[in-house]
Amino acid sequence: MAPLSLASLVYSADVAVAYLLHGPGLVAAFFAVTSLFSVASEVFLYGFRYLHSFVLSTGRHASAVRAVRLAAFVAAPLLVYAAVYPGYYIHVVNPSYLWAAGAAPLAAYASLATLVGNGLGQVVYGLVRERGIAAAGRLAKISSLYLLPSVVYISVEYLGLVYSRGADRDAILAWGTAFLAMSAARLLVPVLAMRWLLPGRLGGVVRDVLACMVLYPAAAVLAALAFPPAGPPQPRFWDTLGVLAQPVLKTYALYTLLVLTADRSVRESATRIAKNIPAIARSWRKVPH
Repeated sequence: MAPLSLASLVYSADVAVAYLLHGPGLVAAFFAVTSLFSVASEVFLYGFRYLHSFVLSTGRHASAVRAVRLAAFVAAPLLVYAAVYPGYYIHVVNPSYLWAAGAAPLAAYASLATLVGNGLGQVVYGLVRERGIAAAGRLAKISSLYLLPSVVYISVEYLGLVYSRGADRDAILAWGTAFLAMSAARLLVPVLAMRWLLPGRLGGVVRDVLACMVLYPAAAVLAALAFPPAGPPQPRFWDTLGVLAQPVLKTYALYTLLVLTADRSVRESATRIAKNIPAIARSWRKVPH
């Protein structure tokens, strides 16, 4: 069995473990807590698929890593806002699982780590320059590393759920901790692979990862604390979104200002985008409507 297939098989045992040890209620609560975070990770994963061929054809791995960094910059405020105010997030998803809101911060940070790890993983596959059997051997070596995060996930989940048996709130925190441990391990896999594929240039990659996982979340926390929700959660879904809409937009604005001040990479990217706006506008006007 291919390493990635085996890793997916081990990973997919999480629901069975939780169901056997705690029952369907815990499974439903976990998916309620992680649902929007998982969707965000999947959306960005779909967008990252081009990075593999981009790096393979151009060799411009630094540009690809910057794309991952920009994705983390965009995603961090929304994920962090849900983590800082988990009760509101769960109220939007399903108020029945408010008791599980404590796991939302773990799931949010895990999703950010997953997003960055998935993007860097695509970059790593594009860095394999060998051909034929040599390339297959290198790819198999990298793929085999992904088995470790799945094993870590199931092991931490099992131990946590056994220890917390009978206490649903402790159990959901244990599962969230396992999810975070797996995401952190998956983030380390491409970093380790780049140590082989980019000898002597790992420092730059580590700085990018630290920006994604430390600078952006920290700035997002400060911005979120500055703009709490405008009122308590409302009985209706759209009313709760209305309470959150303006504070979230203000959070994004302050967060962007903080990151632009602290992060030269984002400043440079923003400058390039601003310079290209006139050309984009001209192209748009030429398109028949």
